Amino acid sequence: MAQLLNARLFPCTFKDIKSAITFNALKQFQIHHLESKVVAMDYCGSLRRLTDNAFTASVLDMYENFLRCSHWWGVLTTRIRLGQEHGIDKLLVNHPIGNTVLYCPSCPEPGFNMDLKMPNKLSPELRHLRQQRDTLDGNFHCTKSSKNSDPKSYLLYKGSGFFPTNTVLKDHLAQAPATVEVTPGAKIDACGSHMR
Repeated sequence: MAQLLNARLFPCTFKDIKSAITFNALKQFQIHHLESKVVAMDYCGSLRRLTDNAFTASVLDMYENFLRCSHWWGVLTTRIRLGQEHGIDKLLVNHPIGNTVLYCPSCPEPGFNMDLKMPNKLSPELRHLRQQRDTLDGNFHCTKSSKNSDPKSYLLYKGSGFFPTNTVLKDHLAQAPATVEVTPGAKIDACGSHMR
């Protein structure tokens, strides 16, 4: 495997390696996908046509291998960009270990970019300056968190981002108090009746 990676080839499997994708193809797909929403099936189709435009059926279909590689490539590039492959956890001790979430550098984090004594020094009208807000849907993509997917699919980030692993989530829900749904009362009905 080391020989393939040194040759800038990403293996399609980690056991019994028979095929590989070039780093350049994976980088190009990532950019095409992010900028122009090209899906893996169309990208693989274009690669087949670039290989042999006259007899595309004779070119090996690498779609499933390419899809698997592109998912792993995304995870690895994320871990590299966020410093996990360079030991950033030693420097950012206030963040969870193995974290792949990009924190806002201007948001206050006590003990990191904000003096621990600062909250006591602020006047009441400036207390909003010491608030830390972690939002999941800053890019309005939370609707994509629940989608139909392959039952054989598994988590690649393993809880290092915003979404926890299934076992952590189930444990948390088991310990959480049961919620009771409240039906609208007379006050709410009265407020809505003027709209009729």
